[in-house]
Amino acid sequence: MPLLPQRPTAPDIAAPGNYEREFMRSWTFPPFRRLALASGITCAAFSLHSPVAAASVTSDIEKTRTAREKAQSGTQANRKPPLSAEEIAVIGRRQIVARDASTGTKTDTPLIETTQTVSVVTRAFMDERMVQTINEALRYTPGVNADTYGADSRFDWLRIRGFDATTYGMYLDGMRFTPGTTGPVQEQYGLERVEVLNGPASVLYGQAAPGGLVNMVSKTPKSTPHQEIQFMAGSFDRYQGQFDLTGPVPGTGGAVDGRIIGLARDSDTQVREVKDNRIYVAPSFTWHISRNDDFTFLSSYLHTHTAGLQFVPANGSVLYNPYGKIPTDLFTGSPDLNRWDVNQATVGFLYEHRFNSNWRFQQNFRYMHLTLGWRQAYGTGLLPDYIHLTRLAYAQDASGNIYTSDSRIVGHIHRGPVEQTVLLGFDYQRGDSWESAGYAAGTLLNVFHPVYTPQSKVPMFQHITQTMEQKGLYWQDQMKLFRRVIVTLGGRYDWTDTLTHAIIHSTAAHTGQNNDVFTYRGGLGYLFPFGLMTYASYSRSFQPTSGTNLYGQPFKPTYGKQVEIGVKYQPTSFRSFMTASLFDLKQTNVSQADPANPLNTIQTGQIRVRGFETSVNVSLADGVDVVFAYTYLDPVITHSTIGQVGKRPTLIPRNTLSLWGDYQMPTTSLRALQGIGVGMGLRYIGNIEANNYDTFATPSVTLFDAALHYDFNLKSKWRIGVNINNIFNKTYVASCTGSTSCYYGQKRQVLGTIRTTF
Repeated sequence: MPLLPQRPTAPDIAAPGNYEREFMRSWTFPPFRRLALASGITCAAFSLHSPVAAASVTSDIEKTRTAREKAQSGTQANRKPPLSAEEIAVIGRRQIVARDASTGTKTDTPLIETTQTVSVVTRAFMDERMVQTINEALRYTPGVNADTYGADSRFDWLRIRGFDATTYGMYLDGMRFTPGTTGPVQEQYGLERVEVLNGPASVLYGQAAPGGLVNMVSKTPKSTPHQEIQFMAGSFDRYQGQFDLTGPVPGTGGAVDGRIIGLARDSDTQVREVKDNRIYVAPSFTWHISRNDDFTFLSSYLHTHTAGLQFVPANGSVLYNPYGKIPTDLFTGSPDLNRWDVNQATVGFLYEHRFNSNWRFQQNFRYMHLTLGWRQAYGTGLLPDYIHLTRLAYAQDASGNIYTSDSRIVGHIHRGPVEQTVLLGFDYQRGDSWESAGYAAGTLLNVFHPVYTPQSKVPMFQHITQTMEQKGLYWQDQMKLFRRVIVTLGGRYDWTDTLTHAIIHSTAAHTGQNNDVFTYRGGLGYLFPFGLMTYASYSRSFQPTSGTNLYGQPFKPTYGKQVEIGVKYQPTSFRSFMTASLFDLKQTNVSQADPANPLNTIQTGQIRVRGFETSVNVSLADGVDVVFAYTYLDPVITHSTIGQVGKRPTLIPRNTLSLWGDYQMPTTSLRALQGIGVGMGLRYIGNIEANNYDTFATPSVTLFDAALHYDFNLKSKWRIGVNINNIFNKTYVASCTGSTSCYYGQKRQVLGTIRTTF
């Protein structure tokens, strides 16, 4: 099994579900999880529980692409097309509406010509809302349900189009970077933007979730000097300082640009005894080797000190409890077992060689080393008295090495009325992980008047070593016929191998598994001369599932397939981008706990999600920005055990809606008002089923956010601001995954900041 579960589950204690069952199951089927996160191989036992905006190109798309090709320098992640004077009037204020993204095609194709839904959250939009996590960054993105498990200070849990995107749908600079139980976590301050591709993406990225993926793009060195220093303070005694310094390296004659990013935070959280402390530093440099060669070195170090995810029973949070509501700040752990310490270091590079104006070679590489020390006591359910919580004590030490690389050749061919962009690539991933873990019975806890007593010593009786290797060869052909018809074809072949050695209570076991599979996609679009494109696409995904069930039968791979039709509109009169799409998405061989045998895991068959998405993103020269997104999902279990067919799977809201508006006082206003900006946001999340039998659900919730900021000059540019999430301090449950585990959402959070740039 992989180093990382699809949902936070004990003994991978992000922890929903019946934890006693999961620990008992580990005796016969140990949780071989964690670092296979680098490959995306996922524990079948948890699959069912876990299943802005764009370009402002000119109407003459060909001229835009030509200009972009001439301006290209460095890696694909850093390319910025030239701007028109009208766009500069908007972007000079902030880049809320993105121009393009490479995630959908791994080429420089404008978003309006991409035959799948792709969204972009820019650095400016993140700064405007003062986000602290990837979850917060994606709260206003179509198709994405962020904060799946509420206020989790360890890492981000995301779902796209109803399916888990955390376990094997997170990428950094186009290479797999899946955070999770003992996996890595990305500090959002080190990112230039976050791109979301909705729908299956195996043709370019290999093993992938059917719902889509998130590609985080690193900040890289710039040739224009820029220095930023910022201090923050806010709710729960949060204190944070950060800096971002970039520019040419002295003495190199402009051949080398450097950048260093740093962050330090000391903070409590809404749960007593849970910290959210972090240290992050990311030095990098770009060497312009020659006119045709650029090499960017990236590195980072991150230390996180927090605690395991806190969750409470359904009775007292969602369901009735005669003694009232369980407090949102309840610490269900134990002070003597209360740490989640992660140390994570990365080194890598982005390299590009341009053979000529039409052909180039690109290669990305990253090595990561991480360690985890985890101690926690957590609840397994209320006693019949509705007061006392039974608990288990858990301990784990783990470490791992992850190697990822992606090499590709991109070429542009123009023959008569046909323009082609061809792509041929090979990627490689390897993860080596080591883990020791164990559990023991815990003491009872009164959830209304907690008294914490020492827990019993936790024995380490489970020792697991795992090696995962994945290789993928892929190709893509994008054609434009007569400057109007868009055709996209692609295919990929993957080879995956996993070898696991486990010792459980002195009993050794060896397992090996390999999968070879071919995936593909195709898209067809028509580009109208007035900025409208209609399109249809078909795509497939593949995800190997490691391990066997209770009876020794190997799990089958899961497969995904999607049909999508949509329209994209880009007005020529103002900077905006609008999308709408309909899709039919299916995943087969989905797994879950066997209701007839709590020690076994079964593959239920098939989940289908049909849905509709729309987004409107507008940035006007008079200081108005609007970001709107709406998603409707109709998920259903189509093949499963008796009692589940026709039911809605867990963790999937039918309706989500978000709206953000920001107004910046124009320079033509009264001098006293210049520099003032205000933003308001609304987020609606529909009800979410808590189990696959639809016996109870978390209620829907509407949340409001706000921002107020003031820009002024005192020898350098300054900004002071205040951001508030959940203005009215709404108490709500983000989700439940059974009667024993419900997750409170983030309470009101106020964050003040002062920033200077020079």
